[in-house]
Amino acid sequence: MYFFNVLTLLALFIPAAAFAEETSTVPQIRYFQYWMKIDRPGEYKSLSYSLMNSRMDVYGPQQSFDFSGPVDKSVLKEFSSLLTELDLQGWDGTVTEEEKAKGIRDAFDLSRMEDGKKCVWSMKIVFADNPHGNTPEPIEFFGMDDDNSPKRLQAEEVLTNFFRKQCEIAQAATPRHIEIISYTTLRKDKKVYYSLSVEEDMVRLSRDDWQGGYMTEYVSADLLPKLDALLKEYTLDTWHGFKGAEYDYKAQSAFELHVQFDTVQKIIAKGNSDKSGGTPANFAEVDTKLRALLDNALGGDNPVMLSDEELGNVREFSYSSSGMSMDSFITYRIYHRRDADGPHVILRRQRGLRQKAAEVILDTAALQGIETCIRDLNLLEWNGFRGNNKYVLDGEGFGLSVKFADGTEINASGSNAFPKEYGKRMDGLLAFLDGLIENSAEAE
Repeated sequence: MYFFNVLTLLALFIPAAAFAEETSTVPQIRYFQYWMKIDRPGEYKSLSYSLMNSRMDVYGPQQSFDFSGPVDKSVLKEFSSLLTELDLQGWDGTVTEEEKAKGIRDAFDLSRMEDGKKCVWSMKIVFADNPHGNTPEPIEFFGMDDDNSPKRLQAEEVLTNFFRKQCEIAQAATPRHIEIISYTTLRKDKKVYYSLSVEEDMVRLSRDDWQGGYMTEYVSADLLPKLDALLKEYTLDTWHGFKGAEYDYKAQSAFELHVQFDTVQKIIAKGNSDKSGGTPANFAEVDTKLRALLDNALGGDNPVMLSDEELGNVREFSYSSSGMSMDSFITYRIYHRRDADGPHVILRRQRGLRQKAAEVILDTAALQGIETCIRDLNLLEWNGFRGNNKYVLDGEGFGLSVKFADGTEINASGSNAFPKEYGKRMDGLLAFLDGLIENSAEAE
């Protein structure tokens, strides 16, 4: 098998009369991916670079330039020019057509077949349509070496330099949002672990001191901009990669902070608060303020809890329906959220995967109304329904789960199969739920 640089490859696909004209224009790439992994005793290293249209995903050898998100279209054009200069011939360890015929189908097969070489890599290049209608077939090849193939390493260095530069630009230009925070530290002389996660704009926060003091709640999304402000005020990105002198993770004084953003950027730092050189700059102030934000979001040391009357008899509720398009997905759920003014019962509606969810705080009258509606529609008789019509392939389905204070439950689901009077009864319930949301919006 032979591999060529991009211009050489194009010569094979473009008529000779048009080739001179074509080579004056850089061939455009539609998609590029390069992946490499070394996995052997005492050594692990991996990187992955991919670029398509207006998106870049980079997991580099140093976490400081990990990135996943949008980039300007000019990046793909610039990369297309760069790629024409890469030498794609004679890479040591490349799998031949004969080896593929024997059963090696991708890079993952190699790691199971050779024990001596532990560096596995693959590359794929997909071209955009060219003006002559002679778009080359994608280039896709892979292989295995001992991280000592000169030509591959030269190309990898060029790729790494390019993507490092683009990551720096993208990180500076792209808004990022916190997805995960985990923080282990001391709180009132006790080891405490905080965990925060964000999914679909809902913020879940927990605190655990491993001595019976565990608490987990959905909390107001207002916490996120406060955390962002703290990260910026103390430039916590500079903490990334910090490991305190003589770090002892078992010690009572050990701390560990892990922040992850939707751009896959991270801030990871760890050390010991009682050791010289054991903490990054401004650690004491950050620790105090970070704990205060998280503790306050959970209601402090003695948080006010909802009474049985405020919780209502419908303790859990979720309904979802799906169809063939993204906009056909609809979900309703009742959950508990702690806001600045205390805990609330929330009704949430999500229509489609791209629309913003609507929410309303439910009072005792609204909760009673939901329970009455469920019972009047006799949805309790659906409990245990499991429907599946394998002969219908239109993708419609539903799921309903309700739990009452007395332990009564409704669990029903179906795929192209539905319980008796499904449409009529669900329309009645959803009309009631929609009314609660719409009336709240009008009041605002």
